[in-house]
Amino acid sequence: MEIGHTFPDVRVGQVSGGSAPLHQVLGGKPAVVYFYPKDNTPGCTREAHDFQRLLPQFQQAGVSVFGVSVDDAASHQRFSSDCGLQFALLVDEGGALSRALGILGERGASRRTTYLLDGSARVARVWGNVKVDGHADEVLAAATALP
Repeated sequence: MEIGHTFPDVRVGQVSGGSAPLHQVLGGKPAVVYFYPKDNTPGCTREAHDFQRLLPQFQQAGVSVFGVSVDDAASHQRFSSDCGLQFALLVDEGGALSRALGILGERGASRRTTYLLDGSARVARVWGNVKVDGHADEVLAAATALP
């Protein structure tokens, strides 16, 4: 997925139940959509905590945050509760969204990748092969610079 391209509008599951097209979930607002391999693993937990720590600043910039993995809604619900997350985790069950983006790994988990989207769901920035330490801060800096 390249900068300027429209993000795929694949149906995603929601922790609260049901599913919806991703563009509907995004609600026409700028967003960070970060993909992580697995709930309740050390790196994924640190990354979730980092985005949660910075959530007020993302919100102040008018940017929503969404975490995505192929784990099911029940797993996401436990992970969100354990981490005290106040942003949505989306279910990419079966990996349809990850596959559309070319980030579904051989073992069926998403590769750690982050997308910054503008209010029209166009890609403004992509981070691939993400290293967790300092990543959320870097994304926040880019998000606050969105026009």
